[in-house]
Amino acid sequence: METPKKNKGGRPRKYGEKTSIQSLRVSQTIKSFCQSLDNANDFLIDTIQIHQNIKPLLLKEKQSNTKTNLVCLKGNNEPKRTH
Repeated sequence: METPKKNKGGRPRKYGEKTSIQSLRVSQTIKSFCQSLDNANDFLIDTIQIHQNIKPLLLKEKQSNTKTNLVCLKGNNEPKRTH
């Protein structure tokens, strides 16, 4: 019998969303600035999310996820049980 995987001590996911690692090439000035922040990751994510070009994409994704969640709540996607 398999035991469930435990959190390996990494950063917890918000609302169970899937995440991935993205690296960027930056100047030494930007690197120094990011290292001076308490949480550079959150700062960069917040900065990207408020940018005008990304807002429509995030809204579209959120609406798509909401529709998917509503379909799941209806129970239409539950497999039929056979006895």
